[in-house]
Amino acid sequence: MDRQDVKSVGDITLEKGFYGKISCAGDLLLKGEVEAYSIKAAGDLEAIENVKVESLRVYGDAEFRKDVEAIEAKIYGDAEIFGHFQCQDLKVFGECSLKKLDAEKLTVFGALERAEEVNAEKAEFSGEVQIAGVLNVGHGEFKLVGDSKVEEIYCESLSVKSDGEFFNGVLSGLISRGKSGTLTSDLIEGDDIYLENTTAKMVRGNKIKVGPGCRIQRVEYNEKLEVHSSAEVKEKVEL
Repeated sequence: MDRQDVKSVGDITLEKGFYGKISCAGDLLLKGEVEAYSIKAAGDLEAIENVKVESLRVYGDAEFRKDVEAIEAKIYGDAEIFGHFQCQDLKVFGECSLKKLDAEKLTVFGALERAEEVNAEKAEFSGEVQIAGVLNVGHGEFKLVGDSKVEEIYCESLSVKSDGEFFNGVLSGLISRGKSGTLTSDLIEGDDIYLENTTAKMVRGNKIKVGPGCRIQRVEYNEKLEVHSSAEVKEKVEL
């Protein structure tokens, strides 16, 4: 089926349908369900119904009222997704607010906000992360700048380090590189865990290294536990 490309330097409204490449420098309103090869929005983007796209680029402010499905997406501006966001490869350079995300690969250089559930095979966080529910990740890496909070983390492997030199996202001009990043969590559970500058009620796993700047109430481990001299662990339990 032939799909029509849409390109506009001004404001445009699109009805329900199948499209090729959509590019808009002005405000873009998607009134019905839209399926497209690509969407590139430089102005404000508002999607009323579900959106399915192979490639998504958001440079301005975007609001998706329902579900979004993409093969790959890059958020340079500010995006808010009220429905279920499914994306094979998501990169956030700006700010992204969402409820539920399923991704194969997630990279956050800016800010991930107001999330309730995030599932990813691989995730790298170099900005600020706020997840009020669960982060399920195969292999996760935090390079902390600013304050991140994740209620519960379940993982195969997790590395949490505070190093502002890694940070180059939208918040780089707002956060001093001299400030140490932090992670706060109620529960961190996984096979192989390394933590720095982390405050947690419970850390549970097979191999756990508690590095500098950590304050952990309880650690439960199966195979190995190492605790840095500057870290605080109130209770250690070998399972």
